[in-house]
Formats: sequence, structure tokens, C-alpha cells
Amino acid sequence: SCAYSEGHVYNINAHGRIACFEAATGKEVWAKNALKEFEGQNIMWAISECALIDGPHVIVTPGGNKSFMVALDKKTGALVWVGEPLPEAPAERVGYASPILFELNGRRLIATLSLRSVVCVDAENGKVQCVFQHPTRYNANCATPVYCEGAVFHTNPTGAGGVLLKVLADKESVKFEKLWDCGMDNISGGAIAHAGLIYGSGQQNTGWVCMDAKSGAVKWDSKELAQGALTYADNRLYWLSESGTLALAGATADQFK
Repeated sequence: SCAYSEGHVYNINAHGRIACFEAATGKEVWAKNALKEFEGQNIMWAISECALIDGPHVIVTPGGNKSFMVALDKKTGALVWVGEPLPEAPAERVGYASPILFELNGRRLIATLSLRSVVCVDAENGKVQCVFQHPTRYNANCATPVYCEGAVFHTNPTGAGGVLLKVLADKESVKFEKLWDCGMDNISGGAIAHAGLIYGSGQQNTGWVCMDAKSGAVKWDSKELAQGALTYADNRLYWLSESGTLALAGATADQFK
């Protein structure tokens, strides 16, 4: 999908080309291929990232040998910072997700995925802070991470399941600490965290599932209309199944209704 900011639209296509367009006219303002510039390789089912706007910057994840993540000036495309590569850059590359920005204990951090891991970087310079390996059978990490009360939730498909990682952050360091894992193995649409609960769809292990965010305990698990993707608005959950059925349900721990 595209990101919008101050009259401009930003898009990363399937081949790693990041472009800025005037929203009113569609005129291209600037463009560059992040994979080529930072020695990245495309992934099996192609780049699936939405750019992250951070104030005057646009954040992109080449996952390359030169840099895992970079920040560009959103008006010109000029480099702002170039983060370091991951230790096993050729094998890791970027995952099928979009970066998320959060603030914790005075630190501004970005979480995203490589093909095998959850990665946290410093939003000020792109320096890799910590990496938690969470691979799948096909090395395809697919769901954008979800920030939830000082922790990051990640779910992987093909039976790999989900994990909640507490983010231990101070001025000197950032670390991941696993709090719990679960069966939810989402392959499309990711998860939603709301009011102490995590909602999402599994692929093999679960149906539509609701879990307690603190413990991972399953509140309900329904195979009806699963699998699919969801979004949240006005205390309601909108569920879209892969068969094309759209359903409305309450955001509640009581039952899938």
C-alpha cells in the first residue's frame, strides 16, 4: 500500500523502487531503486512493504549488503542516514512486512522483519539494536509486527505461530525478551492489538482467534470464515475471509459473534 504525507504519496513497488508522487496530479517528484543502491536482493514473492513516514523522512528497508534500513528526505529522496546491514545479510534480506515506529523509555525505535527474524533499529540512525530469530519452514516472515504496551507481537505462517517480545530499552541498549508464544500462524493481514487483547487469523493452527495480550491465553478460537485479514474501527472488527466474505464482529473477549 501507499503512504501519504503533506500532499505527497510514497510507494515501494514489488521490485524495490521507492517513488514520491504529487497526490493531486500523480506527477513523480523523485524515485530510486533501494535494492540496487544498497545491494539488496528481491525476495521470493517480491517486496511487500509500505514506506514509513517519520516527520521529514521516509523509511525504507532494502535488506541489503550495504544497509538493512535507510532514511530518505521525503521531499528530495536524498539520503539522511544509512543503517548497518544485518550480520547474515545475503540470507536474511527483508521480510514481507512494513516497519512500525514506537517510542519507549526515551528511545525512538523501529521494528520490522527480515526473512527469518524480528529486527529492531534505532529510528535516529538505523543502527540495529536487537534481532530475534523467528523463522518459518520457507523463510518467509509475513506479518507486520504489532506494538502492544511495551512489547512487539509477531505471528508467522505455516505452523510457526506467534510470539510476544518484551522490549527492554534504555539509553545504552535495546533487547528483546520473549514473554510467551502461541499457535496463531497468520499468513495475511497480520494482527490487531486493542484493549489488552490480540486478534488475528491463523493458517494451520487456529481460526479467528482472540488472545490475552499479557499471557497469550486464548479467549476464543473460531474456524468460521477463517482464514483471512482484519482491521479495527470504532470498537468493531471487520474480518475479510480469503473466500471473499466480509464480516462485522464486536471487539470482545467473550466470543466470535
